[in-house]
Amino acid sequence: MIPNYLRIRGTTKENRYKIIDYVVSSINKCSGYVTNHTTFSNAIIVINFEIELIGVTNLLNLLNSNGITLLDESIEVRDHFLKNIDEEEFKDKEIMGSIQISFFHE
Repeated sequence: MIPNYLRIRGTTKENRYKIIDYVVSSINKCSGYVTNHTTFSNAIIVINFEIELIGVTNLLNLLNSNGITLLDESIEVRDHFLKNIDEEEFKDKEIMGSIQISFFHE
């Protein structure tokens, strides 16, 4: 079953500007686009986006690298999409989602 909305959560110790740029470019690479974002001081950012269903798995794989660690619930979403996306059936369909990144500073 494909969810109506993607909620992706991850953490990082990397520089927040570098990570924000990486997340936005990853969304764009996967046939998606950013619709909005909200920052909560320098500790958390939430990026809202829309993406084609066939790009979700690739986006989740990209996000689980480059200093970002996805939480278990987001990895489960990735695994679910790996098994249930039929490219022809969902070729032009999009899904809305959000990515919440928590920044841990030393």
